[in-house]
Amino acid sequence: MNRFAGLWTKSANPFLLLLVVLTVLPYSLPWLVNRGAGLSFNAYDLAEWASLHPVAHTMHPAMLPTLLLRAQLTIITLMIALCAGRAFSDLRWGFCALLVVALVLAQMPPFEFFAVARTDTNYGMQFTLTLFSLFVGVVALSGAFSAWRTRLMALLALAGIVTSLIALAQVHGLMRSFDLQVQIGVGGFGLSMVYAALMGWLWIKKGAS
Repeated sequence: MNRFAGLWTKSANPFLLLLVVLTVLPYSLPWLVNRGAGLSFNAYDLAEWASLHPVAHTMHPAMLPTLLLRAQLTIITLMIALCAGRAFSDLRWGFCALLVVALVLAQMPPFEFFAVARTDTNYGMQFTLTLFSLFVGVVALSGAFSAWRTRLMALLALAGIVTSLIALAQVHGLMRSFDLQVQIGVGGFGLSMVYAALMGWLWIKKGAS
């Protein structure tokens, strides 16, 4: 256990944080493109679109593609929190904390959920993920996971690769069910590549320790 804690102390440098922050870029880039209709969807848009698809509500669990797409923001939030370290006065910790707050707010459901749509399943999913991101993000920022940071980062990256590719395949199928000529955008595969780069970097640093 001490070996992994020591590894994190040596490897928690700006390059790792840069890789994690870069995950936000492919998440925001087009995942699916319909050139004929002039439509392109990033992961956030796709999650909302998939939540309206009738077939998605018949899946078990319901709205699985939406859940997997939104879970990427939760994964990214947790990885950024893990990058913060334990020095609360450190500039990196403050930067990571600000990013965690921003990403938690980005996951919030619309105001309608709190006013008139508290039983809406779609908004309820968003609120649940928001609360989970906030709670675990705060715990990670506190340094409670310091002894397991490297392992947790690798597991989160692996989970991100698997869930993002499954989500991409599912939303592609949902859109093709409308007989739309859909092309795969750079976002989904780009996010998986950044996750893979994170895993590779952590593995290299482990081997070098």
